[in-house]
Amino acid sequence: MENGLKEIRKDAFQTGVILGVVLLLLDIIEFYILAHSASVSLIFLSYLFVYLIIPLVVAIVLIKRLRRKTGGYWNLRQATSGIFIAFITAYILSAAGTFLFVKYINPSVIVEAKDNLVNVLSGFFDRINAEQDKVDDLLANIELHFNAVAQGGFGAVISNLLSSIIILFVTALIFAAIFKREVPHETISQNH
Repeated sequence: MENGLKEIRKDAFQTGVILGVVLLLLDIIEFYILAHSASVSLIFLSYLFVYLIIPLVVAIVLIKRLRRKTGGYWNLRQATSGIFIAFITAYILSAAGTFLFVKYINPSVIVEAKDNLVNVLSGFFDRINAEQDKVDDLLANIELHFNAVAQGGFGAVISNLLSSIIILFVTALIFAAIFKREVPHETISQNH
C-alpha cells in the first residue's frame, strides 16, 4: 500500500499543478472582468462561475481522473492524501501566480478592477435606492480588500497558506469521502 500511496502522491502533485494553472487563469480572467465590465450582472455571474462552478467542476473531473490512474479504487486514506496534495499544490501555484501577476506583471489591473467595481456597484445601488451608509460600508470593505491584495507581500501569501491548510484538508476529506471507492470484497477474495 505504501508504494501505491507514493504513486498516488506523485499523480496528485501533477493533478494539483493542472488545477493550480486553471485557478490562476481564472483569477486573471476575473481581474480583467472586474476591471472592464460595466454590468453588475456580469460581475456577479463571473464571480459565481470563476470562484465556484468552474473550479468545482474542474476539481471533480481531475479527482475522478486521479482515481482512475490508481486503478479505479482507493480507500479513504489514499483519497484524502491524494486530494489534499492536489489541493495544496493548486493553492500554492495559484496564490503565487496571482501574487506575481498583481505585483510584477500587471499591477495596474488591481487598481482598475477596484475602481471599476466600486463605480459599477455605486451606480447599481443608486438605481435601487439602497441605504447609503450600508453602501458606503460595502464599498469601503471592497476597497480594503483590493488594497490588501495590491499591497500584500509574499509574507501575506504564506500567512494565508498557513490559515488555508486546515480548510484545504477538511475540503479534501469531504471530497475523499465522496470519491473513495474501496475494492469490492469479492475481487479481493478472488485474487487470493
